[in-house]
Amino acid sequence: MRAARWHIPFVSREDILGSATAAALLVIAAVAAIYGFKTYSNFGFDRNWDCMDPGHGEPVCVKKIPGS
Repeated sequence: MRAARWHIPFVSREDILGSATAAALLVIAAVAAIYGFKTYSNFGFDRNWDCMDPGHGEPVCVKKIPGS
């Protein structure tokens, strides 16, 4: 008994595997860009300041307590 084989003209197995690999790499890059590369920015102050961006308006900066 012969196994059924799918035949798609002009598309080889390497084309399908290459497209799947490229799609997987794009998904990994998108996830890394969204969740992995969060950088801390102090908005021009030195490291004795904690600055946060509330999402709207200007950043809020508070000077750290000495010794902490």
